[in-house]
Amino acid sequence: MPKHAQIARSRAPQKNSPRRFPQGLVGVLALMLLLALAPARPLAAQEVPESRGAVYFQEDGPDFLVVGNDFYEIGLRQSNGAIAYLINKASGQRLSDGSRNECLWGISFEAPNTDYRGGCQFRAGGSAAFTYRWIPVLDGLLLNYSQPDGELEAQVLLRAERDRSFSLKLFLRNGSSRVLDFVHFPSDLLFAEGQIESALLPVLPGVRLKPSFFDEDRSYTSQYPGPLFADLLSLELRGGSLAIYAIHEEPLQPLLGWGLVHDDESLYDNTIFKHTYLAKVAPGAGWHSPTVRFWVDAPQEEVALAFRDDNDIERFPSLRQKSGPIYAQLVRSPLIKADTAELFNLRRLRFADYAEKLYPSLPKPSLLHLVTYWDGEFDRNYPDFLPPNPRLGSQEEFAAAVVAAQDAGLLVMPYVNPTWWDRNAPTVQALPAQDGPESIAVLNADGEPVVESYRARLGYVTSPYAPAVQAKAAQIAEDFRETIPMDLLFEDQIGARYPYPAVLDYQPSAPAPNSYHQGWLEHTRRIADSRLTTEFGYDRLAETEIGFFGSLLIHATSGMADRWWGSENWSYYPLAPALLRDKTLFYQHNLEPKTMTSARDTLVWNGAMGYQLGLDTVGMQPSWARVVGDFQTHVFATYADRLLTDFVDVADGVTRSTFGSGDEQVVVTANWRKSAGFPVGEQILAPVGLLVERADGSLKAGIFTAYQGAALSNGIHFLIEERGEDTIVVRQPMGNDTGLTLAALPGWDASSRVVAEAFSAAGVRLGQIDGSISGENVSFFYAGTMDGQPVAYYRLRG
Repeated sequence: MPKHAQIARSRAPQKNSPRRFPQGLVGVLALMLLLALAPARPLAAQEVPESRGAVYFQEDGPDFLVVGNDFYEIGLRQSNGAIAYLINKASGQRLSDGSRNECLWGISFEAPNTDYRGGCQFRAGGSAAFTYRWIPVLDGLLLNYSQPDGELEAQVLLRAERDRSFSLKLFLRNGSSRVLDFVHFPSDLLFAEGQIESALLPVLPGVRLKPSFFDEDRSYTSQYPGPLFADLLSLELRGGSLAIYAIHEEPLQPLLGWGLVHDDESLYDNTIFKHTYLAKVAPGAGWHSPTVRFWVDAPQEEVALAFRDDNDIERFPSLRQKSGPIYAQLVRSPLIKADTAELFNLRRLRFADYAEKLYPSLPKPSLLHLVTYWDGEFDRNYPDFLPPNPRLGSQEEFAAAVVAAQDAGLLVMPYVNPTWWDRNAPTVQALPAQDGPESIAVLNADGEPVVESYRARLGYVTSPYAPAVQAKAAQIAEDFRETIPMDLLFEDQIGARYPYPAVLDYQPSAPAPNSYHQGWLEHTRRIADSRLTTEFGYDRLAETEIGFFGSLLIHATSGMADRWWGSENWSYYPLAPALLRDKTLFYQHNLEPKTMTSARDTLVWNGAMGYQLGLDTVGMQPSWARVVGDFQTHVFATYADRLLTDFVDVADGVTRSTFGSGDEQVVVTANWRKSAGFPVGEQILAPVGLLVERADGSLKAGIFTAYQGAALSNGIHFLIEERGEDTIVVRQPMGNDTGLTLAALPGWDASSRVVAEAFSAAGVRLGQIDGSISGENVSFFYAGTMDGQPVAYYRLRG
């Protein structure tokens, strides 16, 4: 992926877009009929290469089948259809050395029957036969694999596009008497480690691996959905870039093994791309993979747009549509975590006390996230979230506290978790004896309920297909719409569930053992009018979810990211905001104190990565409450649903993120360096500093030591400048009193009298001071108090 390429726009290109494989059963049957009617090509035929437009096919001697166009060339082995090489024609260099061990695809089984079958075991002219045919009408090469006993049959269709992309799709029939557990496709593509300049992985919000990761012979594998928010890999190679992604259809096909694995077995110092589906194909059943699309040396902007279009993300409801009438308030609201049990234990606050003793201290507006309001501790009593804990108050007092919060300018979002039920919860204890936990739990292959332990409390992993689970989830959503009138509903773990084999569900009501994630996706569609949010999240959930809560920052603060990749081997890269930010908001983890915005580095991180801000009521510092409130409301809210369109390194330790386009475009420069400032125009960003600028000049904000060409007083200054036609509003939520210089508005000159009026947080005018104009600038003294009253902002007018 070009490091300095733009990476998203609001609409996908309509011309020359890649053609899709037919989706769903009807589409697959239509495709197979077309293939059956296509003329067969003799295996060893030597014909004049056929071409259609820029696409060509030819047989290169006895060894290779060659498919290409003006941008790339793919060589496949005539003996078994394995990829032998992929060439970028712009550079003339190989991007991949093809299929490891000459297996384009493979299948395998769970222990103890872990034997492997794959395309490398088929041969032209062998009993396990490989044949092929070129289909001009499709610009496609069909690869056929069949066994005489019919135990395993496969077809792979390679379709060459007339742009920089081509696609692969695998069709299988399991003729054996066993369940086919895993499908490896495309299987273990080889990349020379010395040629890899970077690899972009879809770990929220995105991570870029450096060459040193590969120099150290490291490996990383993960799962989708789960830790990975998309099935998308982008490699920057010395010979050009290569992006690979799947076009997922329903039911969603989960990936158990996805990642980059060091390999010396096939070729020395190589990394293989693992791509393994948790398929669970029953005896006698057919299966087909999602379409896997490859982009050769394409600008990342084109890849991002194609990914969104191919995966229907363009057609998901927008964040504004899903939020409805609360959109404007929501994007202006930082997250405020309120653990009601902690508020009681530390301050003896009950629901009836919140209006007087809690809400006045919070930024307005805010998104109040209520946690541990139920009877019992965290990870206890699920799914019985109501009535609330009686020591906190009655259900009527709880409802009154929610209404009071909304009257005070807060949105309210309770925590629930439908994916795990405490075995001691009243609902579980009341299950009919003839049903038991088997009626609500994910069942393993032996029909036993899957159990997980949280804080030494055992509970059942619930099945999204169990009727009792669906009914309870619907009831919870209704309770929090009608009885306790919340604004949003946070469902824990929906977007973060992945541990294998807990995501295998043999519940009789489940359509297939690997349909667990599909079931929860369908659940979110049923209750989407509750304005849902979830922990972490992945691309398909952007259809229904308003907020994803989680990021790599939580793994970085725990040291986990360095253990995965090596402390100097990776950096952040905001890929998810380039793909999904117009569909869902991104927040740090809803519960983790270390990722709350209570220090400059977190504020800078959130600004650069396109995340929203958040605080915890426990330990909240008034100074940071002002910073978080002002920056979320007056800065981050102004471009909350703008896609990231560019992300570059402008200097060592300095990045620039661009959101949106045109006059509304916002550029965020982040100085990550801890001991040195960085000049941008007439500003000097503080060490661990920030600059946010809107293209039309109406907004400039950040963390500075100098502003508009003039030094500020000692210390770090958090400033927000909003410019209108005839007024300028300036806020300094944190920083010492200072002289402040601004660019004068048009029409202000030395003869103008400019006054700076001071206002309180409630909008009460506290007084005014005179400003002075020199040349094209206006200056005044920003004092944090006036007549003993705190100043929230100054308004300059001529």
